[in-house]
Amino acid sequence: QNYLKNTHCDIIHQIFSEISGVLSEIISDSYANYFCKRFFTYLNQKDRVDFLIAIQNSLVSLSVDSIGTYPIQGIIEQVGSKIEKKIITTALQNAISELCFNTYGTHVLEKIICCFEEEFTTFIYDYVANNFLILANNINGICIVKKVLTLTHKKELHEKLKKLSYDNALGLIQHSYGNYVIQVIVENWEEKEVMEVVSQFEGKFVFLSMQKYSSNVVERCIEKNDKILSKFINEIYSSERIAEVMKNNFGNYVIQKALKLSTGKERTILAEIVNKNIFKLNDKKLIAKWKSIVFPYMDNNEYLQQSNH
Repeated sequence: QNYLKNTHCDIIHQIFSEISGVLSEIISDSYANYFCKRFFTYLNQKDRVDFLIAIQNSLVSLSVDSIGTYPIQGIIEQVGSKIEKKIITTALQNAISELCFNTYGTHVLEKIICCFEEEFTTFIYDYVANNFLILANNINGICIVKKVLTLTHKKELHEKLKKLSYDNALGLIQHSYGNYVIQVIVENWEEKEVMEVVSQFEGKFVFLSMQKYSSNVVERCIEKNDKILSKFINEIYSSERIAEVMKNNFGNYVIQKALKLSTGKERTILAEIVNKNIFKLNDKKLIAKWKSIVFPYMDNNEYLQQSNH
């Protein structure tokens, strides 16, 4: 590997000729895989193409191999010509389902999405659009979904993904993996689109704040968007379940986050309603905890009056 950069192109070609018949074997070798990844960099255009043709039939098995996946990802980062990209995507497209649900295969697809033009990634986008929910709710599939949600520039696909996210928002936000769909949308999409998806949670923020996975998303939502924060505070203020949220293992963090993020009148409103519900907690330690949390956000005189009462 160290001498490759100083090796004459004719010798590089001779090395390639010698190993071309066993490329698939050495790419998945614990040591040789490092050489293969580096070696590809120094090949001329014709040998690059021949290299990819030589491993074309093994490209799927190499992509899902715990060793082979890394040089394949490295090669994908290096390819430049359309013919190279075509060889790779043609070899992988019929195994798209296997790759999407495989721990290593997903990373290969992610590299393609990041490094190739959209004309070469259509097979991935189409599969994601047609299998959105099952992928979003899968530990490996969600990785592909997240990439597609953030990187596609195809308007038709974006609109389809937006509708799928909107229609399934309530289920996604409560799922251990699906909740990341909502987080990606909140962090990367335009505000108008974010508000469309988040509108599915209006009237349900209290309930969602007390669930393990959705509570994280509610926190992210109020962090990223002041309008969502206002909707959350209004819902908390009018809810009869605020003491329940304050006691909840997840909900208490959401309210604390809202107190830190809110300002002016909204912070005062939230602090007041929290303070009024402290004595419904029926737990001395919890009462003391919430008194210390809410104190910095309260008018001191009003706080003392409430405490004495």
